[in-house]
Amino acid sequence: MKYIRYSFFVLLLLIVSGCGERSLYNEPKFKSEIKGKYEILTPEDLTFGNRYISDIYVYKSYIIIVGYNSNSFVHIYDKTSGKLIRNAVREGRGPGEMLSVMANCSAFDAESGILMLKDAMLGNKLVCNIEEMIADVPGAIVNDFCESNMMKEVASFDLNNENHLIVRNFSPTARDTTGFCRFCIKDSDDNYLTRYYNYPLPYNRENLAWWRVYNEPCLAISPDKKKLAVGISVGAILETFEIDGVRILPKSESLFIDAQIVNNKLPDHITGFTDIFATNDVVYCIYDGENYALSELPNNAVRHRYVTSFTWNGKPLQKIDMGINMRRICIDESDNTLYAIANIDDEIGDRIIKYRLSK
Repeated sequence: MKYIRYSFFVLLLLIVSGCGERSLYNEPKFKSEIKGKYEILTPEDLTFGNRYISDIYVYKSYIIIVGYNSNSFVHIYDKTSGKLIRNAVREGRGPGEMLSVMANCSAFDAESGILMLKDAMLGNKLVCNIEEMIADVPGAIVNDFCESNMMKEVASFDLNNENHLIVRNFSPTARDTTGFCRFCIKDSDDNYLTRYYNYPLPYNRENLAWWRVYNEPCLAISPDKKKLAVGISVGAILETFEIDGVRILPKSESLFIDAQIVNNKLPDHITGFTDIFATNDVVYCIYDGENYALSELPNNAVRHRYVTSFTWNGKPLQKIDMGINMRRICIDESDNTLYAIANIDDEIGDRIIKYRLSK
């Protein structure tokens, strides 16, 4: 009898512990899942190819793309007709030029029409006035060579009170780790106001795989500059934070898909979030969620086909199957329209598409 009770207790313990382990990761369950019918806005291939596309923004009657194409890094389109208005910011080392565009290298203020570009290769920051660039006004692009620690920065955002939020990730090979932290807020005199060290999963800077996981997150700050969303693409993790101007406070943490890192090695598949756009009320994401081994991935497979939305508390709202490979998204709140850079297929190539969101 004692043996039976002991066996029952062990079995119950195994069941409970097993359930606990499974509950650590739970794929998002959306309130609604629909098919999306999009409109192709640009008739010609954008010809970005495999070159990096950093971001897409909407501003007044314009769509702004940051990415390398036609020997330039900034491309301005009419958001109604899809007509290319101007290519700007040439490739080079001279004034108003840059050499590289990478993840999270740009930030845009829709109120002022100012686009900020970081070039880590040159240690340079460009401040671009979109209206003046379109009008070809001299001095529309201003060089700022003050970013001495740019190689340590994943991204930076200007806040409402002249403070700025910095996202960092030090390389495991870095010798100088002065000021190491995940997030920090600095004032206009470069003084630290706060540092934030926590990661959603245990992080060891000596572990190259985890460094890569956190090195290119999807990032979005709300228009009111009071909230930050962070999405991880290796596996799927979504975090949100409150920002009060001088502090960063965790708001929600959603572990959706395990990154499955074993023995300091990344898996041969990448899932999760590939881009994020935030409004004051909703977080929109490009989401994949499929676990494909790359060696088994069909040539015609469509990855990153879903536009998903979440509350700032991390609750899933809607999943839209666009049926195409989307690369970057933005939302025009004036008419509730989503714009995206998407790869329609290998023959058609990259296009700007638009999709009217349901309210």
